[in-house]
Amino acid sequence: MSLSYHYDQTDDALDISLAHGEVARTEQIDSGTLVDLDERGRVLSIEVDDDARLLHSLRSGVFGEPAELAAQAQAGELVTAS
Repeated sequence: MSLSYHYDQTDDALDISLAHGEVARTEQIDSGTLVDLDERGRVLSIEVDDDARLLHSLRSGVFGEPAELAAQAQAGELVTAS
């Protein structure tokens, strides 16, 4: 796993890279959250257009529990439902 992140202060956008791979598709989770997936449905990266939205999404369980999310990403098991 190669966890990294970049915050663009000008656009108020946070990009969280969870794994390397070729993006097969991008899914929109809500109006400000995009998730890049590989061909097997594994999450490669998450882009959040509003920093406050990320905190709300994590707290409301949109992505699951933060510790569970990190463990799944590290094991290469983070997969979307679709």
